[in-house]
Amino acid sequence: MRFSPDRLTGGDAALAHAPALREAPLRVLWRLYRVGDWLHFLPLPLVGWIAEGSREPLALAGGVLALAFSFAYASALNHAFDHAVDARSPGKNPVGTSLGRGPAIALSLPVLVGALAATLAAVPGALLPCAIVLAASTVYSAPPRLKRLPVIGAACNLAIGVPALFYAGQPDWASPVVQSFAALFSVLLFVSQLLHEAADRDDDAAAGVATVATWLGVRATVLASAALLPALPLLAFALSSEAQRTAATLFCALFAGAWMLVFAAGSRAGRELRPERLRFLRLAYRYTALVLGLCLWIAAT
Repeated sequence: MRFSPDRLTGGDAALAHAPALREAPLRVLWRLYRVGDWLHFLPLPLVGWIAEGSREPLALAGGVLALAFSFAYASALNHAFDHAVDARSPGKNPVGTSLGRGPAIALSLPVLVGALAATLAAVPGALLPCAIVLAASTVYSAPPRLKRLPVIGAACNLAIGVPALFYAGQPDWASPVVQSFAALFSVLLFVSQLLHEAADRDDDAAAGVATVATWLGVRATVLASAALLPALPLLAFALSSEAQRTAATLFCALFAGAWMLVFAAGSRAGRELRPERLRFLRLAYRYTALVLGLCLWIAAT
């Protein structure tokens, strides 16, 4: 089975002349839902689940499933409304090449329902964080399309990512583990978003999309990312419990120092980072941040 040209346009006149790439349906869905971009986020509900103390397996399984559906929804909707922006980068977005905007939006609906159903069935107390993620994902990509507003768009990503910590449990917000993980994850996610905007600066500028990177330029955006990193050890010291404070602060200081050096070296005068280099750095940052999170979790438990 392949996506045919008539299904490709999906009734979207703007995509009627898009080239028909013959891709297997599962491959198209994998790209539409951007599964590889958020798989590393799926352990996030563990924070709330363990901090709450109930340790109910069904709640954890349901929370992880709901989070996967939520991020699939966010990704499909983002692709649906970003096809014009991504047109300069072949292979980046299946919308406009392998299917139209209408089908892409339609394919976002089953995972939207799946996120709500999994939450209600397994952990109804997490309905609020789930609703926040789904609502933020909608206004981020679809009209009013907050992603087009510098800083506000980047900050909107926090409303999509941070509530994921509470998909499998509702722990006491006063818990040092919850406070420190939420604060540290917010900084890590914001820096990741700035790197993403720096890598996409040319595409966004060509499409008239305003981001921090189109506003400040690539070099200044990377330097701004570096300037945010010292907040990590400061927050770890301020919010961690006394037993974990030393280890958490040390881990965060090492991470922040290493990446500040990388960003400073890449942004020094006369050396502008290319998009492909920035995408590589963002991937490296993402996975080293995952290692940092694991170290912090070990220190906290």
